Amino acid sequence: MEIGLSINSLGLSKVYQHLNKRDSSYYYGIKSLNLLKEIKVQVVKVDLATAYENMFQHFQRFSQRDSAFKYLQLANIERAVFTKKTISNLATFQQVLLKDN
Repeated sequence: MEIGLSINSLGLSKVYQHLNKRDSSYYYGIKSLNLLKEIKVQVVKVDLATAYENMFQHFQRFSQRDSAFKYLQLANIERAVFTKKTISNLATFQQVLLKDN
């Protein structure tokens, strides 16, 4: 349930960014980010790095460079964590395949 709400909130945030609706964009962006932090799940369509990147884009669009930089850093950290987990999972999967052969 929360993951769907998070995805929808992320989408609304992006729509409001394009409409130059700063408050609504921020509200839905933070809502998506907080939901993702709560459930701590990474899915194909959205992960914490995506939510951080959305907040970066929000602050960049509205010329708030300090906040934009903060969220860009958080996005990069989360993307690195996600990549590391993916590589680890692929290595484990490869080991399982090699044992079966």
